[in-house]
Amino acid sequence: MFKVFVVAATYQAVCLPFRIRGAVPYYSGHRPPLYKRLHQLLLSDTIGLPDLDLLTVPATELQKLLAESKVSTVDLVERYLAQIENHNHNGTGLKAIISTAPRENVLKLAQKLDDERKTGNLRGPMHGIPITVKSGRSNNIDACRFVGSSSGSAVGVAAGFAPVSIGAETDGSVVQPATRAALYGLKASHGSTEPGGVLPGALSFDSLGGFAKTRADLVEVMSSLMG
Repeated sequence: MFKVFVVAATYQAVCLPFRIRGAVPYYSGHRPPLYKRLHQLLLSDTIGLPDLDLLTVPATELQKLLAESKVSTVDLVERYLAQIENHNHNGTGLKAIISTAPRENVLKLAQKLDDERKTGNLRGPMHGIPITVKSGRSNNIDACRFVGSSSGSAVGVAAGFAPVSIGAETDGSVVQPATRAALYGLKASHGSTEPGGVLPGALSFDSLGGFAKTRADLVEVMSSLMG
């Protein structure tokens, strides 16, 4: 059983259309004008909490803010849902997310996690952190052949749709998108995670993996998966 406790467990991510497979590496040292412009566009429509850049803030920093009661899980969910609304099909049109859980259900769960935090009942290091989870299907099979079927999970993190995400890999579907999106990505060793929910590609190779902006975040994601 996964020990990643998330606000939006049914978020689903898929392949980024091949025409934009480069994925916008905002976090690399070199930022060509196109990427800088995309960064500005992705930031321009964000709402809510001051001094919180969804494109760069790691999950560890969000946990610190949650622990200090400077933000709530409800706040974060509203913010990330707004970013998805602004740039998944609208705005920059990244098309990285197939679907999100019903808003009412997600906010209800977010409030429950906030209430648990107030009583000191934390489920784990990812308590109250929104994530995206790879779907078992793809919106662009040709794209998957070149950039990996977990590209949507990578793009979602790079675009500020969630601070971390979960993907799956048979051969390169995590590590290749991570490289293109300037993220940390890691495929778990075969057999070290529960296989339930993973679309079978090759049973002797299939495994879950994670995407994050920092090594510390990736450690938490992988520790939760391998728990």
